[in-house]
Amino acid sequence: MIVASLVLIACVEPPDDSVYGEPERPDNPAQEEVEDPSDGSTDDTREAQPEPQPALELDTEWLDFGELVAGEQQVLEVALSNVGTEPVEVFEVNLPSGPWTGPKALPWTLYPDDTHDFLIAYEPDEAGEHGGVVEFVTDHPEVPTYQVAVEGSAVEACEICAPRLETTGLSDFMSLLGWEHTQTLSLENTGDEPLTVTDVYVFNDQSGGDFWAVWNGERTLQPGDGIQVEVGYQSDVVSYDSANYATDENVLHVLSNDPTEGDLQIGLYGLGAS
Repeated sequence: MIVASLVLIACVEPPDDSVYGEPERPDNPAQEEVEDPSDGSTDDTREAQPEPQPALELDTEWLDFGELVAGEQQVLEVALSNVGTEPVEVFEVNLPSGPWTGPKALPWTLYPDDTHDFLIAYEPDEAGEHGGVVEFVTDHPEVPTYQVAVEGSAVEACEICAPRLETTGLSDFMSLLGWEHTQTLSLENTGDEPLTVTDVYVFNDQSGGDFWAVWNGERTLQPGDGIQVEVGYQSDVVSYDSANYATDENVLHVLSNDPTEGDLQIGLYGLGAS
């Protein structure tokens, strides 16, 4: 039995390569193609995707509503134009928080080559700075939203809405012959706007004595501010009657931009004794 088995093994011939071919080997370069992405000869079927084109155009990207008095309203327009080939519907306008209101007639359809003005209103009810972004939302599948920045500021409403000059501090003057009597005149702006005082002066006549005001040039007073002006009198005559005194009268002028009293006149009275 052992001899027969050896004879059988010897009679089996190896397979013919011409029939079965060469066995595949993973490490054979001829059987495995390696694609080099840096090789320009490879066929790349991928194409760059075009940038999405907006269907609408805004005439501005920023609206400045300026400074308002609290309680006032300012309305500005934003124009949207359809530059595409299909109708676009603006169905929502998102506003920033604060005193802003937007279009009421929505949705609005813009057809090709159409332009529509959308109104944005700013109505602050208290002083402060306000701003943000208004967003127009459309049904366009590629570029659905369009934004416009808005800003504005508000100041408190005034009560007088103008400068107002008030004066205090002067009484009658008393002067012995050759002596001076000075007093302090207070000027105050009790209005809501800046007060500019351009001049303070006295025109003296030829009798009795001299009045004067010390004024150093134009001054501007903000609401609530005040300044002081020196006003004086000196008698230069002897008495006119048996009581041994003489009187003198004059007018002090205060020029300013007070709309009700641009030339405020204050009466001056002096008593001189010898």
